[in-house]
Amino acid sequence: MKKRIMGSILPVLLLSFIQPLLCTGPYDMEWTFEPRTDGVVTVRIVISAQDGWDTYFIGWLPEESWIRNVRAFLYGSSEPLGAKTLYDSETNSQKIVVTFNDTTTEGLKFVVEFEICDYVLEEEEKTFIFEWYFRTDTENNHWIAIVLPQDAELLEVDEKAPRTVDETGPTILYYEGESWSGHFFGVSVTFSSTGKLYTGLAENYRERGQLEQALSYYQKAVSFYARYTLYGKDKPQFLAEIKDNMFAVQKIQADAVFQEGTDAFNKREYTKAKLKYEEAQNLYKFIKDTEREAACTEMINQCIRIGEIKKEADELFEQGITYYEKQVYSEAVKTFDKARTMYEEIGDTDNVSECDEWILACDEAAESGVFFCILGILIVLFWKKYS
Repeated sequence: MKKRIMGSILPVLLLSFIQPLLCTGPYDMEWTFEPRTDGVVTVRIVISAQDGWDTYFIGWLPEESWIRNVRAFLYGSSEPLGAKTLYDSETNSQKIVVTFNDTTTEGLKFVVEFEICDYVLEEEEKTFIFEWYFRTDTENNHWIAIVLPQDAELLEVDEKAPRTVDETGPTILYYEGESWSGHFFGVSVTFSSTGKLYTGLAENYRERGQLEQALSYYQKAVSFYARYTLYGKDKPQFLAEIKDNMFAVQKIQADAVFQEGTDAFNKREYTKAKLKYEEAQNLYKFIKDTEREAACTEMINQCIRIGEIKKEADELFEQGITYYEKQVYSEAVKTFDKARTMYEEIGDTDNVSECDEWILACDEAAESGVFFCILGILIVLFWKKYS
């Protein structure tokens, strides 16, 4: 937040978006401010008059701001008072002049209401700052209520801490303080609904199972809130709760990836399974879930071991087919039998059955070969005997 330069006497140099409010006369004042996100602030002041006032003015209002909807009336009635805005060339500012219908008596209360446009400062990510500074020419007590927009969240206060903050509806900050000649009474609040928006979107995406979007908005919320003091909140605890939600989403993500690995493992797609387990392991490592991280390590090792066994079994299986095609059936049977043992070890029942079929084929081919061999011998012997 920008820091202001303030002097002890008027005129005083402030940043362009901050202007002091000079109020004359010995009185107590009750202020209500309603800053809005369109830059407009609604001001309502209840003022206790003294004897003998014919006019009253509120000076040092921002020269560049449009002051509109100015009206004044007696407190507790609808009797209007004269009220208009004038430009003060001596101070290069504006002032509101209130004219009474009759000379005031002590204890009379009246109300001044107006709006100032382009006064609330907007910063990045729809964050807003409202600041108000004023002094009086004699010592006076002040009561202030700042009503934030609906759903707006108080992020910081500067200058003076509020006496209390009511968050049962729209957030309202209550202040008490004094002002006198040369002493400014100032309030400064930073507010926004952006953090609530981010966390709300994160929760909605989480409920709909769109975990990447949920995680993105939780991260935005953490980044957003980390920039502010978060008045009235235990900031470390508040951020920790959002991070816990992030970790919960990441846990869901990690579990889903782990399940993808298990599905691939059950389909004997060990290369794919290993990649999924490695991805899940990285997610578990990030959220410090050591138990699940260890489970991933175990499954990765199984994928590696089974993959190596299956590779060797596949090579033996192909070698057995080669022996069969060369009619070296005894070697083919031995080779298929080795491959079968390996397939059985890793639970590859399909290839175990296929090895059994090839072994049976070898046995049948071998028996067929013996039969024809004996038949050939008999034919030769028969031919020799009768030739």
